[in-house]
Amino acid sequence: MQIAKHPSAVAVAGSPLPRRALLTAGALAAASSALLAPAADAAPRSPFAGLGAWIDLYDWTPRRPAVTTTTLDTMASAGVQTVYLQSSRPGSATLVDPARLRGLVDRAHRRGMKVVLWYLPTHTDEERDARHLRAAAGEKVDGVGVDIESTAVPSVAERNRRVVRLVQRTRAVTTKPLVAITPSPTGLAQYAPKDWWPDFPFAAIRPHVDAVATMTYWAYRKGKVEAGAYTASDVRLAREASRDARLPVHVIGSPTTAADVRSMAKAVRATGAAGGSLYDWATTPSGLQTPLRDLRR
Repeated sequence: MQIAKHPSAVAVAGSPLPRRALLTAGALAAASSALLAPAADAAPRSPFAGLGAWIDLYDWTPRRPAVTTTTLDTMASAGVQTVYLQSSRPGSATLVDPARLRGLVDRAHRRGMKVVLWYLPTHTDEERDARHLRAAAGEKVDGVGVDIESTAVPSVAERNRRVVRLVQRTRAVTTKPLVAITPSPTGLAQYAPKDWWPDFPFAAIRPHVDAVATMTYWAYRKGKVEAGAYTASDVRLAREASRDARLPVHVIGSPTTAADVRSMAKAVRATGAAGGSLYDWATTPSGLQTPLRDLRR
């Protein structure tokens, strides 16, 4: 998620998102005490369920990478269940440093973690984007992620057509679980400029993906934003926009405070979301590892 390094706006699909107030702390508490929805992912565990950790190209490919195979041992000890690993970028080979990439995948698997390879398409070259995702799907991994956030194609209508085509093409070449990594639905509904991506194609891509991972970055929102309420709002709006009340949602939060992470994890459970993580591992303080364990499935 390159753009995830800074504020990401959001958008909603064929059905526009209503401008609703965020779930209040009281409502969230009530939801937490209610009977939780059954987990959307049964055994064997979906790669998008439970506690995840994100690694982008900036962290595992430099000459002195922040993430190595030893880091994966630390992740496993911290309770991480799925590693989300960026496999390439539009200007690179379809797989960056394949030997090192496969070494990370192998170590994660040996430590009992699943691996999802992800890629951020620009949609300006559809064949290139399809090749990168096809290469990711061809690796010995447990899932593939399409990071849908680039606005390099100016026309929203044309951008949406290309997004849907890319997701369909990726689905056609692999049976591996596929996740759409999307901007925060709440961000568009309440915080983002109306012209950023006013008609994000949640509903159109839903038939082709197994889950949605929302970039629920409360730290980037102006004013006082409660992490749990923001999380619950994103899960609810993602399901509404996808027209699927049982849509598996993996929440990607901000690495801020232990209180925020606990509140996020509580909301993940209360909404019956699939799981959660913080973006990204290299910037997450070690003090957040304990509250992150509440996201395990």
